[in-house]
Parts: sequence; structure tokens; C-alpha cells
Amino acid sequence: MPEWAKWAAGVGFSILLNLTANKLPARLHDPVLRWGWFGTALYFTYLILTVDAIEDGLGMLAPSKTSYVIAAAVGAVVAVVYWTTINAAHSKISKASKSEEAIREASEEISVAFIYQNKQIQIHNLGKLEFYLWGTKLGDSPVAMETEARVVSPEPFHYYILGFEDLALKQIPDGKEARGLFQAFVKDKQGKEFTLRCLLWATRSKNELTVHTQNLGNLSGWPETKSSPSPAFTFALVRNTLLILPRNLSNNRLGDRPTARKNLRQGERNLRVALARFQYKTPPGPSPKVEVKANLMIFNDSSLLKHEYAGAWHSAIVQSKRFRSGDYADLVLALIGNKWIEAYEYDPKSPKCEKLKGTRFYIRANFTVRTETDLLTEQTQWFWLEAKGNASTLVGLLKQPEHII
Repeated sequence: MPEWAKWAAGVGFSILLNLTANKLPARLHDPVLRWGWFGTALYFTYLILTVDAIEDGLGMLAPSKTSYVIAAAVGAVVAVVYWTTINAAHSKISKASKSEEAIREASEEISVAFIYQNKQIQIHNLGKLEFYLWGTKLGDSPVAMETEARVVSPEPFHYYILGFEDLALKQIPDGKEARGLFQAFVKDKQGKEFTLRCLLWATRSKNELTVHTQNLGNLSGWPETKSSPSPAFTFALVRNTLLILPRNLSNNRLGDRPTARKNLRQGERNLRVALARFQYKTPPGPSPKVEVKANLMIFNDSSLLKHEYAGAWHSAIVQSKRFRSGDYADLVLALIGNKWIEAYEYDPKSPKCEKLKGTRFYIRANFTVRTETDLLTEQTQWFWLEAKGNASTLVGLLKQPEHII
């Protein structure tokens, strides 16, 4: 074969190598290109060493067998230089590519659309990158976390959640409507946590349910899951109490002034106060001191929200009550008359009392339990109250009333 043909074959092989490698999958592209150019470098080294002038020179420098050793050594040096250079270049390109991809993914925000159809809550990923669904929460129901994440790919795919319609039909009376907050706890590809929020607005007509959705945006982190009840402590209702109090006590802090404590001991008639006793317990050993804040919501028997307010702890002058392990305290739920109650709202100067007419009420107490630095839990306790003067009744409920959502 003519010398020029050997060189042309090497050039042709190099061009073919580049064209072919670019068509291969990403996992094959790099190995084929690197080893291919390695072979090309050795081939051209061989061509150079077999040029007559160089071959004659090697023959003059050493016997014929030694010349082969020299040629092999030159080839090895070329291989080492090539391999070092190509690896350094490939590493630099790879790092730059990964850095650009990481920057692009970090700047890509999670964008979703919540759609209700086919009796499903559907989560549509409107972004370009997939994210991972770890759990959900509907209204006051417990957080449902998964042991393994569910991948939510970009559209046209979507992730759906069943069971909402059956739950809503049980809890919403015919001809009524209700609203509930739906939350999805997700992570992006970098492991950053986000809470996706949606307001569900449901209306029932016989056995037909119409649901509208409103996206409320994303929050950074998972506040609801971090506030789940911890097995390391309990904060729970231990007793309901109806105490007889004087009428003129409604403008005083209960038990905060000597006159109030005196009247409590005397047990004057005509007005009762609904108290709920809660206790904070931890296992043996060191336990954190906590502060507990309560917020109350009062519903009438038709599930209409009548009043929402900051709760007051009996004998406390601040809204947050401090607890050590074993401590208990009484929360003032309401003042009770005959066919009316007064919502007893905390105020730094003097409690505010809002009179609500009616006989049957549902009270939801939402508690925030935290240390000086961390939120430990947020939990809810429901009560049923019947306002009939001296024959009034207060009951702690084990679960949320079905007709209130």
C-alpha cells in the first residue's frame, strides 16, 4: 500500500470515529471516543516510526531488535501523554456540563396544577424536571407519609390521589358546601423540601359532588410533617370540667385576681365556665420545657363557623402556657348561660367576650407546642357543648365531627 494511502486511511478513520461516536447513546459515546482516539494516536505513531528516514535512523542507532524496543517505548510515551491529556480534558468538560445542569435544575422551580376530575385529586407537573412526592395531608386529618417517594414526571403524566369524594360525601350534608386545605410534601432533585398547597371547595347536591381547586402556592420546607405528634412526649386532654362562676366574672381573668379566686371558692350561681384540662408528659430522664398556645374555633350545630379567637389558659396572664413534664393546666373554652355562650378570647389587658346565641356548639382547639427553638407538635381537640344553664353538658370528642370539614 502506498504511504499516502496509509495516511489517508488514518484521517478517514478519525473522521468516521467522530461521526459515529456522536450518534451513539451517552453511555457509549465517551468510551468509544476515548479508546478510538487512543487507537488512532498509536496508528499515527506507527506511521511516523515507519517512515524510511526515521526507520533508517533507528537502524543506525541500534540493532534491528533494539529498534523495535525504541519504537515501543515511543508508542508508550505517546499513549501516556495522550491518555493524561484526554482524561484531563474530558474531566474538565464533564464538570462544566454537570455544573451547568445543576445550576439549571436549581433555578427550575416546582410548578404544579391541582385538578379534580374522575373522583381524583390530580397533581400535574407543569415544570421541566421531575420531583418526588413523599406525603399528603387533607384538612385536619393526620399526615400520610410514604416510606418510598413517588416520582411525579412532567406533563403529559400526572399523579392522582383517591378517596377524597367518599370522605367528602360522608362529612358534607346535602345542599351544603365545605372548604379544605390539601397539602403535598415533595422534594426536588437536589433533595430540597417543598409543601405544595391547594384549597378544595366542595359542594354537595344529593350524591353529586362538585369540587373546585385553587392553587395557594408553594412553601419551602415541610412545616406540617415536622409538627406531627412526637412519640417522645404526650400533650393530651385528661378531663372536662364545668365550674359555677358569678355573672360579673366575665370581664375578669379567671383566677387571676384575688376576688375571682374568692368567687370561685364561693361557687356563685347562674354562670358556668367550660374548662378542659391538658397534661404534658415525657418519659423518664431529661425533658424539654415547652410553651403551649391555643386557638379556638366555635361552630354551631349546622357546622357554620361562628367565632375564631385566641384561647386563654385559666389563671395565666400570657397566652402561651409554660409546662414541665407532669404539669397540667385548664383551658377556658367558653362561658355558658341558658341558650347562649360567650367565647372567652385572650387579651393582654382583659379578656374579650363574644356572646353567641344557641344551644348546641362544637369547639375546635388547635394547640401549638414548642420549645424555645423548635416546634414540637401542632394538634387538635374537638368538644361538644350544650348550653342549658345549670344542666349544661361538655364532652371531649375522639375525632372531628363528620359534618364539619
